[in-house]
Amino acid sequence: MRTIFTTTALVLLMMGAVSCDKNGESKQELRAKYNILLEEKAQSEESLNEAISLINEVESNLTELTQAEHMIEVGVATGELTPSERDRILGKIEILSKSLQENRAKINEQEEQLKKRNININSLTQKLNSLQSQLNEKEATIVSLQEQLGGLTARVAQQDSIIGDLEESQRLQETTIQLQDRRLAKQEAELYTAYYCFGTMEELREQNILTGGGLFSSVKVLPEGFNKDYFLTIDTRNVTSIALFAPRARVRTDHPATSYRLDADSEGNKLLRILDAEAFWSKGRYLVIEVEPR
Repeated sequence: MRTIFTTTALVLLMMGAVSCDKNGESKQELRAKYNILLEEKAQSEESLNEAISLINEVESNLTELTQAEHMIEVGVATGELTPSERDRILGKIEILSKSLQENRAKINEQEEQLKKRNININSLTQKLNSLQSQLNEKEATIVSLQEQLGGLTARVAQQDSIIGDLEESQRLQETTIQLQDRRLAKQEAELYTAYYCFGTMEELREQNILTGGGLFSSVKVLPEGFNKDYFLTIDTRNVTSIALFAPRARVRTDHPATSYRLDADSEGNKLLRILDAEAFWSKGRYLVIEVEPR
């Protein structure tokens, strides 16, 4: 091994310095040769250190690539890689790919330096050759990983699109249901909506709610064009009595007599009580009550 030979030569030179007169060489000449050997030794050690450092760097890159490969394989199998994780791994692979190319060039350069300096260590040479082979394999692996990532990205995008369509469909369904609920609620409210008013004969005539009633005609209730704004709106499910604030009252619209009665409150004023709401409102949704004040 060149390093061993160099060390041996240094020892011999030092021994030769004692008997320099016998060999016919001066101490200066021996010192110059000694310095040359020291420089060669330093260069050899530097080359070995560079080779070891390069080996460590390449092996570290290969380890990182293996880890990225494992993450992608798990992600492809489970479909659980997020977009940010995919981008991060893809960026890491691109960096490692560039590093592997640089490492290949560095290994070639290192082998040339070792040959020039006549450093021939079988284990080191075998290690560098093994790394070259691994680099060749990993280049193909990188291409495969990039393709897998691309396929996973496309699959996730398709899934996101399907999920988006489902969410949009669900929103449309919810909106449709809400509209239907509102329509049904409105229809139900209209179904149980009724209108009532009370007033004196004069007041009701002024609103065109009652007409006629002369010598030769009967009173007509709710003629065409009566004032609907004069009526109050009620929910027939909730209203069971109406205070009339007058001592005398008469229901002018057509309602079954058995479905209501006129009671008196504590002050002697009439109170319309609805006994059977369904029957009471069966003939119409408008209630007109004529009252007579005291």
